[in-house]
Amino acid sequence: KCHINAKSNIFKQFSERLQACLMRHYMAPLPFIEHVRAQRDLQTMKLIRRKLKKNQLLLRETDKGGNLYVAHVNEFEEKAIEYRMKTGAYEELSSSPIEEILSKVTRLLNDLHAKPNQISPQQYKKIIPSRLTVELAYMYYNPKAHKPRPIIDGGHLLRQLEQYVLQGIPIGIILQLADLVLKEIAFVDGNKFYRQIIGGAMGSPFTLTLANIFMWKWEKDAICGAIGPHEIYGRYIDDIFFTFNDPKAKIEAVIKKANAFHPNIKLEANIGSCVSFLDLLINNKNGVLFTSVYHKPAAEPCVVPFISDHPRHVFSNIIQAALLRAVRYSSTLDIFEKERRSIRLMLLYNG
Repeated sequence: KCHINAKSNIFKQFSERLQACLMRHYMAPLPFIEHVRAQRDLQTMKLIRRKLKKNQLLLRETDKGGNLYVAHVNEFEEKAIEYRMKTGAYEELSSSPIEEILSKVTRLLNDLHAKPNQISPQQYKKIIPSRLTVELAYMYYNPKAHKPRPIIDGGHLLRQLEQYVLQGIPIGIILQLADLVLKEIAFVDGNKFYRQIIGGAMGSPFTLTLANIFMWKWEKDAICGAIGPHEIYGRYIDDIFFTFNDPKAKIEAVIKKANAFHPNIKLEANIGSCVSFLDLLINNKNGVLFTSVYHKPAAEPCVVPFISDHPRHVFSNIIQAALLRAVRYSSTLDIFEKERRSIRLMLLYNG
C-alpha cells in the first residue's frame, strides 16, 4: 500500500492524463471506413431481429461450442417441459412464492439476530433482503448437443445467504441457512412459477460447494476403495478419470456399484485404452501413457476473430494459451508438432 497524500498533485496529474486518454480513445469520431462498417453491422442486426420476431424464432449460443442455434419458440418450450417431466426436479406453483420466501428468510434472520453469538450485526445487515429490490430468478436454457442445460439466474432472493453463509457463522446456523437455500429455490419460466425440489440451481456457487461435498463422499465410498493404491485417480466436479489394471468386467462392476449409490447418479463410462478427461486425451500404448490435447468433435476450431474490437492483448493471449497447453499436454515432440499445426490452422481459419 502506498502512503501518498490524497491531495497531492500527482493524483490530479494522473486524473487529467487518464481522462485525456479515455477521451482520445473512446470519444474521438470514428474514421469514415469504420463508420460505414458500423452502420452496415447495425442494419444487419436490425434485419436479424425483425426476422426472428416475425417468425417467432429464438437465437441462442450453444454451450461450450461458440455456435449459434436457431429454433422456434415452441421448440424451446417443449424441450423445457420435457426436461422438467423427465427429471421430476421441479413443481409448478399456483402463484408467486416471493412473499412466502421473503417472510421465511426475514423471520429466520431476525430470530438469529435476536439471539447472542449467532450472527453479528454486520452479517445481519449484509444478509437481510430488501423488500424493495428482491425479485425471483428466471430460468433460461443453453442449447447443448448431448443434454439440456437449465440455468437459474437473475436477482435470486437467496443469493445473499449464499455469499455470507460461511463467514464466521456457527455450524448449526450454517445448516439452517443451507436448508433454507435448498428448499426455497423458486423461479419464473415464461408466465409460470416453479420451485426446485431436487438438487440446486446451476450457476449458484452454493450448489457447486454442496455438489463437491457430495461427490467427495461418493468417490470415497464408491470408487477410491475399489481401486488399487498404485492406480491414478482424478476428479473435476463430476468428471472422473482413473486407471484400472483388472478385467473389464470388474471395472463395470465398480461402475454399477457407484451408480447404485444414489438414484440421481448415472455415470456414463468410457472404458478403453484411449480416453479423454476434460481437454486432455490419454492413450495407453503397451503400458505407456501418452497425452495430448483433446478436441471435442462438436467444437469448431474458432477463437475470437482478429477483426473484432477486443483489446489487442486478447489475441496474443489466445496464441500463448494454446501453445502453453500444447507444451503441457504433449508427452512427445511429435504430438506437440501435430498440435502446433492444428493451432496454426485454427488461426488461419480466423483470419
